[in-house]
Amino acid sequence: MRGLLRDLSRDFGDFMIWYTGSKRSTSMLVYHFHDHYEIYYQLSGERRFFIGNGNYYLKKGDIALVDSNVIHRTTAYGEQGCERVLINIQKSFLNILDEDVRRIIVPSCFREGGRVLRLNTEQQLKVESLLENLLNIDIDDYRLQKTYAQTLVIQLLILLHMYVQDKSLHAARYSDPYSEKMSTIISYINRNYMNPITLSSLAKEFHMSISSLTRAFKRVTGYTFTQYLNCVRVKEAQKLLASENLSVTQLSERVGYSSINHFCRMFKRISGCSALEFKKAL
Repeated sequence: MRGLLRDLSRDFGDFMIWYTGSKRSTSMLVYHFHDHYEIYYQLSGERRFFIGNGNYYLKKGDIALVDSNVIHRTTAYGEQGCERVLINIQKSFLNILDEDVRRIIVPSCFREGGRVLRLNTEQQLKVESLLENLLNIDIDDYRLQKTYAQTLVIQLLILLHMYVQDKSLHAARYSDPYSEKMSTIISYINRNYMNPITLSSLAKEFHMSISSLTRAFKRVTGYTFTQYLNCVRVKEAQKLLASENLSVTQLSERVGYSSINHFCRMFKRISGCSALEFKKAL
């Protein structure tokens, strides 16, 4: 795939693709999650990718598949910049697939916690060809343009489904004593977010000093413990808003907040709107 001279994005409504290139090292400033699926392809350079409860180091030809509502963040690795292509796919897009095909593709490509594939040269060329065609569609009629783009995304999903079946392509999480310990701690937070969890109680649970836990958590995830816990709780609150009819008080209690005001502040800070506004927009 030929590197582009400028950043480029194409928005087709229920899916979007963009190319980002940078000569300098940059990091995603905030941890985030979203309701759509994400495909992240590393075209050049290297990045650190925190997804689910683990860290990966991505290099050229690696592709990260991010399920909806999975907390993730990319950060710089090294001093050089990198090029990457992202595709965001709304759940509504998948309705164009046959139901049986959808049942195969979605759980195969996108799973809780995400996955990273390390493609060989031939596989990289196939993926990059599809991505380049998506970025460079030159059809005047928007309806034809979108239909053509849809066929390319479907081809990509089928290709990725095939690659996922090859276990040898699954990239291992970055492993060191810090990462393994933090992975266990993050899993614990994900299971117990609704209970009172403090930095002190977490340090005691895992036989660490508060200072050691603070440094290790930030080093591995890029977040502070408080940032991560709030993100998990707000993510779960969003899920509850979509599935149950709860008052703000009930909602805040269900996800572990003892203060309604604190819950409301965190929800708006992370979601960009209040819980009531979020509910109305569903």
